[in-house]
Amino acid sequence: MNYYKYTNKGPREKNEDSLYVDVHHNSVFASIADGVGGLPHGEVASNYVIGRFVNNITAENKLSFKELLIKTNKELEKLAKDELNVNFIATTFSGLYANSKKIKGIHIGDSRVILIRDGAIRNLTTDHSELGRLIREKKITQKESKNYIRKNIIEYVLGNTEYFKFMEFDIESKPNDRLIISTDGFHESITDEIILRISNKYKSLKEVHRRLIIEVENRVLRDNTSFICIEI
Repeated sequence: MNYYKYTNKGPREKNEDSLYVDVHHNSVFASIADGVGGLPHGEVASNYVIGRFVNNITAENKLSFKELLIKTNKELEKLAKDELNVNFIATTFSGLYANSKKIKGIHIGDSRVILIRDGAIRNLTTDHSELGRLIREKKITQKESKNYIRKNIIEYVLGNTEYFKFMEFDIESKPNDRLIISTDGFHESITDEIILRISNKYKSLKEVHRRLIIEVENRVLRDNTSFICIEI
């Protein structure tokens, strides 16, 4: 298993994206979080959930992804009110582990996990945004979505019970599967068509990662931009 990661604060004063990837017990564990814009302490929220994800990997009494997310959501609510003196802080979160048998993960918000298999892309997550919902409901087309002014309105986030609704995924893996986990700054700049073209052209994941960085850095970024590449 190979993996690479990248983050760029883009035009922002600080980077509110947090990410992690490493191998433990013959599985690669990876997670990415993006502090929600418009709310305070986004970097605190994203870093907190990544820390909880990492700690759980080697914890004596491990929690399931579902249990971990529910517990972390409550902790973030308490942290906001008791220590930061704000109504709430929030972040997106996509976390998974992958090995030669399966890919299992959990997701909330508008970060994204895609699987590249047999020359095609498959989304393993759903965008929990107003735009994503409207596209799924066929109330707006993909063409119209490019100019939709409320594309960054997130409907589900980690950090507030009122907006807390997550999804899980659990599929069998195959040799040479590739995964890309990204924050919205990445997948709003780099289309699936570009990702697929690069992945299909280069056998080396290291080169795929390098080419994606070139694509990112040749664009005018509008947000923090982060991604993780994994090959099973």
